[in-house]
Amino acid sequence: MSEEHPGQPIEEPLPADPAVEVDDDAEPEGAVEVAPGRRMVDVSVVAAERKRIRDVTEKRIRDAEIAPLKAKADQVDALTQAVNELRPYAQFLQQNPHLMQGPKPTSDEEAIPDEQASTYARRYELFTADGTPDVKRAKAIMVDHRRDAAAIAKQAAAEAVAPLQRTTAEQAQRTLFVQMANQLGADDILTPEQLAQQFAELGPEMTQHPEVAQVALERAIGKAYLAKRGRVTPGRTPTFSEAPGGAHAPRAVLGEAGKKMGLTETDIKASAKTFNPDGASEIGSW
Repeated sequence: MSEEHPGQPIEEPLPADPAVEVDDDAEPEGAVEVAPGRRMVDVSVVAAERKRIRDVTEKRIRDAEIAPLKAKADQVDALTQAVNELRPYAQFLQQNPHLMQGPKPTSDEEAIPDEQASTYARRYELFTADGTPDVKRAKAIMVDHRRDAAAIAKQAAAEAVAPLQRTTAEQAQRTLFVQMANQLGADDILTPEQLAQQFAELGPEMTQHPEVAQVALERAIGKAYLAKRGRVTPGRTPTFSEAPGGAHAPRAVLGEAGKKMGLTETDIKASAKTFNPDGASEIGSW
């Protein structure tokens, strides 16, 4: 009702709120049709509708803003509870810091049981001034004996496998020497004997490895090149020699480097059979 005209209905459209879904076909409560297509509602109805829409809107805003805060508050409460439950344990660790430290490394003496050391002391008459077994001195002696035994065992093992290691290294050296020598051609400045000299100088322990064998080949080529230019006089007997004119069969000669590698005259002669003056020559497989 209007304050100026009590009891008289006024014509006022319903408020539009984007936050509230309104059914356009819904008939407002208290609406009175005064003319075709024209309706009027009481002021109290409009006020109540406005209040209802405002309450609904405020509730939706509160829910949208407060819900995340409530979830975070719940998390804080859970964390607080967890901290309170762990606080006694944390206080206990603060009062006993040694519990957080790792175990101290055990010395060789401490690793020996007292009973074993006591038996050792009695057997070898190790006693203190009061006549009790000298456990401390017994442990020190036992540790020294164990260290000496370990060193002797390690040395014996190394000496036992040394011949096998040497044989294995020599076999690998020979195999790699053959592979490197097969790369040489008849027109190369390098001879197999010069290559063998490099293998012998480096030794089987090193030239048993492919990388070192390749280095030996490169070193031999470099020295042979310098010798050809007159800077270095090799002073070594070549493995293969050829008669003037090249018509005769090559004469195989075993040099010092070949002897150091374990080659024999038979091996050299067998290799000479495959010598090809016009192409690559294959060194015999030993």
